[in-house]
Amino acid sequence: IIGDRIGEAYSYGNLAALYLSQGKYRKADDYLERALTIRMGIGDRSGEAAGYLHHGVIYIRRGEYDKAEKYLMNALAIYMETGEKEGAVTTYAKLGLCFQSLGSPFQFLCNLTVLKISQTSLLEAHGTLPYKLLSWLLSSTVKPQEALYVEELRRARGLADLMEARYCVEEQILGNPQSWCGIQEIF
Repeated sequence: IIGDRIGEAYSYGNLAALYLSQGKYRKADDYLERALTIRMGIGDRSGEAAGYLHHGVIYIRRGEYDKAEKYLMNALAIYMETGEKEGAVTTYAKLGLCFQSLGSPFQFLCNLTVLKISQTSLLEAHGTLPYKLLSWLLSSTVKPQEALYVEELRRARGLADLMEARYCVEEQILGNPQSWCGIQEIF
């Protein structure tokens, strides 16, 4: 359709994803920039955030963590503004890679507390990913006791999910935030 700016942005985004998967970062970057320009022009904030996120991924893969951080922070700001938790969680995970590679995992832990990883909705939407991420970060900041505790919570969550799937249990064991005793102290 002639004049379909949204469709054009999606097409550029799909081409960028193709080139990204092939390791052709310069071409992926060019197509992402085109898509981002269109999305900004039409006021598509969600698409704009996704564009920044994907730019960040390109720079992570290229090892340019300072540039990646800039794009990811832009994506995060938009995701937080629009309330898109899914995008925010993905962006936080990518920022974790950046901060870890830049040698500042503690900065990421501080940012993670803003997200309040112990919120039920986040855990329900992302399963054990928040636990894995937090355990990894605590391990890298030389806090083994806290990392082990979070790892045990992750395993318990996995077991609860398995039991629910297998036995159709109505309420998961860790679905109740009051059963997460002590996780607040880790932050």
